[in-house]
Amino acid sequence: MGALYLVVEAGGERIALPAMTVDSVVEGVAVVRVPLAARHVAGLAALRSRVLTMIDVAAATGVEGLRESDKQSTVIIPIDGQLYGLLVEAVDDVVEVEGDIEPLRGGVAAGWAAASLGMIEIEGRATLVVDPGALVAGPIARAA
Repeated sequence: MGALYLVVEAGGERIALPAMTVDSVVEGVAVVRVPLAARHVAGLAALRSRVLTMIDVAAATGVEGLRESDKQSTVIIPIDGQLYGLLVEAVDDVVEVEGDIEPLRGGVAAGWAAASLGMIEIEGRATLVVDPGALVAGPIARAA
């Protein structure tokens, strides 16, 4: 049996998140902005009586962040006992992929490369596998 990945659209890119890192996917989460938060932190949200830090995936990779008008889905991920919400434009599907993650090929923007675990092939297309923890850390923490 191969590895499972959640395929999403974020920052104009089709990316894959290891399914074992995903708790759930939800729609329509109200985000409250936090003054002076890091650029990639979209704000806070309440979900199932818990507070989540909401991460704008596009901004976390150095791409222009989501606009209020953009359709948003939230991928919930647990990291070190805390829940985070990754704001993405769309959630595509869960796919099973045989084989290992391959090293990055050329043509990947620096922000995506810094958050990447490598590449996999899905439906004949090279797809970036992204580390959710690197997205939460944000671009400044990865650069340090």
